[in-house]
Amino acid sequence: MAIEAKEVIMIAIGIILVIAVMFLIKYESRLKKSLDQRKDNRNVFYKKKLKAIKTSNIEQALNKVDRLAREFFSEAFGPDYHLECSDVKEKFAKINNLDCINFCSLMIELNYAGEKSDIKKVKKMISLLEKIISENKIPSKV
Repeated sequence: MAIEAKEVIMIAIGIILVIAVMFLIKYESRLKKSLDQRKDNRNVFYKKKLKAIKTSNIEQALNKVDRLAREFFSEAFGPDYHLECSDVKEKFAKINNLDCINFCSLMIELNYAGEKSDIKKVKKMISLLEKIISENKIPSKV
């Protein structure tokens, strides 16, 4: 039995559609991977900046951590960059983000306690910020 021309055309169209679907699936997975990498890049950027902070000068380290935290919070959560820690802490309390609340409490304590900052507390704050950066991916702008 001979295959008619219509059947040949239908088989050819079917093969083309299968190839097109396979190509689109592969292309979508590449795009998804690229988007995930872009999201991670901002977090990696903040982690590198945090690791570059030297704790030999406590006050300077405290100022750099404060500035970096404000930048990260602004990008990751949306609070205004210029808000004070107490205001940002209130926003985190509303969304029940305990790590961020603890970070802000520690920042307030170190900035406004009126006593010399303790290196252990500064290191604890840096460690806490690193955890926050790791656990809170910056939303993609794409």
